[in-house]
Amino acid sequence: GGEISLSLGNSIIASSIAVPSTNSWNIYKPFTETISLSRTGRQVLRVNILRGGFNLDKIVVKPLTVINNTKVVQIRKRNASTFAIDGNFNGADGQNVYLWSSNSSNVNQQWIEIDRGNGYYSYQKVGTNHCIDGNNGGANNQNVYLWTCDDSNQNQQWKKIDMGSGYFRLEKRNAPGFSLDGGSGGANGQNLKLYTSSLNQGMQWSLTTINLPVSNFRMEDEIVVYPNPSESGIFNLDKEYSYKLVDLFGKELVNGKGKIIDISSSPKGIYILYVGSKQIRIIR
Repeated sequence: GGEISLSLGNSIIASSIAVPSTNSWNIYKPFTETISLSRTGRQVLRVNILRGGFNLDKIVVKPLTVINNTKVVQIRKRNASTFAIDGNFNGADGQNVYLWSSNSSNVNQQWIEIDRGNGYYSYQKVGTNHCIDGNNGGANNQNVYLWTCDDSNQNQQWKKIDMGSGYFRLEKRNAPGFSLDGGSGGANGQNLKLYTSSLNQGMQWSLTTINLPVSNFRMEDEIVVYPNPSESGIFNLDKEYSYKLVDLFGKELVNGKGKIIDISSSPKGIYILYVGSKQIRIIR
């Protein structure tokens, strides 16, 4: 047996966890620890060995609950309801946010709604650590883009103002006279901007909850995929399975059998892995 601690970034979140003894180097015994995360986005979890004398087989991360009243939404324009806010592929600082034909299965149109308190929310693009950002201050036609999510950045915080009939105006927290505007009508690639707050339906949005069908971390019945997300695009299974991997549009990418799935040559994004009747979202 032995003892470990867990840290998130530079903060210790579990100071002492006992590792059980099995009296053998090749016999493993599972043990669990529950931790809470105060924010979304990519974070580094470290395992610190305080007292050795054990082998560690693998670490499985399972979500128990979602904090801060987060949910995944699609954001559609009131006077062009067949168009939704789209963050383009993947995520990068300064990447444009625009309108695109509405498709709730399109991961580029899926946003994690993060409650910042006092009626303000941030919108983080699923599968990335980038949020909708209104840039510094406020001015008419000021561009709106993606930027690395930061809980203290008020450029990324939007007040939901009820405009009736299920539509909201999203007003920038540190520029209260300016709201998120989708322009006139709707067209693919039409940029989002800030504009003086008004009753204009071009700045009214419906926020529809998307019920994601599977967990981002693991499958049921102890079928485990790790690491997930994988920067390299190489995923491990806990044992050999027959599997199929498709993208979010249903295109089959891999159909095989084994313990290793290699999609290192595929674009970064979210994919769905099928093993029999079970499925899991994996993030490249």
